[in-house]
Amino acid sequence: MDVRKEIIERYYNSARNELVDYAERRTGNRDMAEDVVQDAFVRLLTNECLISETTLPALAFTIVRNMITDRFRRLAHIREYAGEMMHTATPAGDTAELCSRHEVEQWLERGMAQLPDNAAETYRMHIMGGMKIGDIQKATGHNYKQLERWLGAARKQMRQYMKRIVS
Repeated sequence: MDVRKEIIERYYNSARNELVDYAERRTGNRDMAEDVVQDAFVRLLTNECLISETTLPALAFTIVRNMITDRFRRLAHIREYAGEMMHTATPAGDTAELCSRHEVEQWLERGMAQLPDNAAETYRMHIMGGMKIGDIQKATGHNYKQLERWLGAARKQMRQYMKRIVS
């Protein structure tokens, strides 16, 4: 076995519970904490950065903290759009109409269908797949700056599309 993987495996066996407790204190949810810690160790195993026994604990805690932050940002983003779409005013103005998740996904798919192919692919991988631009670059082989431009244009078009749907 690779020395790097051995170091990570030893650390996983010795510190997993401590990391889960840390993540649970930050998230307030044991299941989410376990998912985050598992994802962090998968990232450590797949990442090619230099790892030593002295740097691994700090790196693991940093990855867990950043993944928790990313999850909460993503949830806030989803709640923001879901809140806008779930409550639309009726002609009487006194009740709210609820939209199903399926309807929201259909709206998103229709909006992405209007995007250029490269922008739609980048948007889907980033928003729905949760991938970062660097990960998308590795998966597709496209230029990093070009991916940023496509994603920016896709976000702008999708915002405009969703505003038309909501209003």
